[in-house]
Amino acid sequence: MSLPVNYLAVEPLIIARLTDQIGGDLEKIGGVAEYEALLENDGPYPAAFVLYEGEQVGQRGHDGRLMRSVQMWQVALVTRPEIDTQNGAA
Repeated sequence: MSLPVNYLAVEPLIIARLTDQIGGDLEKIGGVAEYEALLENDGPYPAAFVLYEGEQVGQRGHDGRLMRSVQMWQVALVTRPEIDTQNGAA
């Protein structure tokens, strides 16, 4: 049995699907690299970032050769906090 060449190849597929479905409503849709850049800088808002969360490996099948692996992904939605112009509180 051969392993996938790019284990995280689904990330751009999820990003493309989000862009197709809600891209016009967001300033940015990206992956983990863009999310890390957002943490260092301010903006863009609103945005969505696809982040790999890990995998769950199931039990082997009855013949002992087949095993199910499920990838888990999350989408972080980032919005600008509303600022109270009277006192500057968020």
